[in-house]
Amino acid sequence: SPDLVVVATGGTPRAPAIPGGELARSSWDAAVEPGEFGSALIYDEEGGHSAMSLAQHLAAQGREVSIATKDRVLGHSLGGSSYPVYLGALAEAGTKIITDHRLTAIERQGNSLVATLSHEFSRATRKIIADRVYTELGTEPANELFHDLKVHSETAA
Repeated sequence: SPDLVVVATGGTPRAPAIPGGELARSSWDAAVEPGEFGSALIYDEEGGHSAMSLAQHLAAQGREVSIATKDRVLGHSLGGSSYPVYLGALAEAGTKIITDHRLTAIERQGNSLVATLSHEFSRATRKIIADRVYTELGTEPANELFHDLKVHSETAA
């Protein structure tokens, strides 16, 4: 009988709960579905490496990249040594950085997508047209197995 059982079930990318959210791809999708396209909007609510490295990767491929966040600063969770490397690479590639804006809708327009970004501190909105919209919204835990096992655990609360 084990003293401890670790259940590591992973998770899936959190999807945007907005009109047209099904049109967005997660940053995870970029690794498995590279494809041919010219422009991308990356929307980041996590502030870590995932969205920043995706933006850097796509920009290095010559794609037109915009990266947006609802926060006042892009990459707010990055350390002091990573932040300048990303920002330098994005600046050199001409990446458009948009802060203080939340992704509120995505709609298809012909072969492109139109993303609506709403300013966090005003009623202003802006539209970004891109071939792809990627979101980095964190991970939704796959915790069904945990809850099933917890019911049968001696230490269940």
